[in-house]
Amino acid sequence: MSENIKFVGKNKDSKFLESIIEQKNEGYKKDFSSSFHPSTITECPRRLVYRTKEYTTGNKNEYLDKMDVTFRIMKWIEFFRKMKSIQVLSSDFIAADCHYNISGKIDAILKINGNNYVTKIYPINSLNYAKIGQNGAFKKHVIEIMIYMWITETTGGILLYENKDNNEYLIFNVDLYIPIINSVKKKCLNLIDCKIDNRLPNCPYKDKKSAECLICEFNKKCI
Repeated sequence: MSENIKFVGKNKDSKFLESIIEQKNEGYKKDFSSSFHPSTITECPRRLVYRTKEYTTGNKNEYLDKMDVTFRIMKWIEFFRKMKSIQVLSSDFIAADCHYNISGKIDAILKINGNNYVTKIYPINSLNYAKIGQNGAFKKHVIEIMIYMWITETTGGILLYENKDNNEYLIFNVDLYIPIINSVKKKCLNLIDCKIDNRLPNCPYKDKKSAECLICEFNKKCI
């Protein structure tokens, strides 16, 4: 660095670039969603209601992390498009149900051997990849894709996990299970009632030492 000090530094434009990146990250950290997202529907109901009012994160670069995931998903969709035996019917679109106030984004719907599949792609680290390889797909992801299957009236689902460290992948198929969907509907309606009445749902945990409470972004303000 000492040899290049006269050639390398921070001028007004590089500082300006840093500032607008920071502004974008800050804006993302303060974002919120008025609807419930399929990817978090298994979380504490109180946490979900808090999140419809405000959203904060301790990850300084969460927006950049999200972009990294987006590019990896785009890579897979383009890969599928080049395969003659697979048809990409649609990709990167919002699926929502207004009655239950739930919405989220589907990565793709694929046609494989004449059958349609809602497809979700999850880039993950090596630790989680090893857990999935040993125990199967994460429950929250299974429920998430079932919600998308229900909304789009598609009977098949595909979960694709990519190890971000070495590009290895695991693929699982998912069948729709109606009792789980009925449970999700019931939870959403209860959350809607809480929002209308301006009250918090009952906390499902006895104390704030539970695993979810310890990582919850609203831990300090939860009553």
